[in-house]
Amino acid sequence: MSSNTLIGLLLIAGGLVFVVSGTLVLTNSLVDPQSEEGFESVEVEDAEMGTPPSVVGEAVSPHVVEQVTPIPRSKVSAIVPEVSRPRTPIPETTPSPVSPGSIDAGAILSSEEKGYLFEQWVVKRFNRRYFTIKEWRGDKYADGIYAESSTYPDLEIEFGLRDTRVVFAVECKWRKRYDSDERPGIEWATERQIENYQRFQRERGIPVFVVIGMGGEPDAPNDLFVANLDQLRYPFASAKYLASLRRSRVETDFYFDDDRGELR
Repeated sequence: MSSNTLIGLLLIAGGLVFVVSGTLVLTNSLVDPQSEEGFESVEVEDAEMGTPPSVVGEAVSPHVVEQVTPIPRSKVSAIVPEVSRPRTPIPETTPSPVSPGSIDAGAILSSEEKGYLFEQWVVKRFNRRYFTIKEWRGDKYADGIYAESSTYPDLEIEFGLRDTRVVFAVECKWRKRYDSDERPGIEWATERQIENYQRFQRERGIPVFVVIGMGGEPDAPNDLFVANLDQLRYPFASAKYLASLRRSRVETDFYFDDDRGELR
């Protein structure tokens, strides 16, 4: 078979298509799979190139082939698209953005991540019309090296109403549940941490408050307790004692009582 002869075979409208270097040949009948008659060679002249006849394929006996119709090359491009099945494009998908503060139900959070989520929840409860976040510290360290400020309370906040300006600090703590001992309660801080908070309060001359979230999730606690350092002088606080510090409405914004020097 010469190099100018065809390279392909297409099925069109129940017939055979032979492409021969410039000439397309159609047959209106397919080979009968039940026929046992011998095959005959069909020779077709290359009309465009004017080359001698060449064998381009095998066909069934004459009674099977009903018609042979040559088609010029100029019309091939108009026929092929009709038999070519278009490929279905794969739609592009864009992943949904993830909210920075959202919690994946299957995620396992570290203590630092839980603490940070609770801090975010607390900060959102300070109305920006009256409160300004002056400091928001993070517990960053490497190989036991950390900044002195990391031992300070998490937040420094300024309360402003008319001519009143008061700065105070807040330490945020969240616990999933009470310790299941004979005396239910929580260890809200270590003795060294409490000493650091007391020293900060004394040296800076500003009050330090402790906000404790209990149960639920870090960004949706079931209970909330608010106290000053004088009310939480020891690492352990019993559930019975914390009940006296419980905030009646968890979701409401904080309010600073300047006359009494209390955070509510």
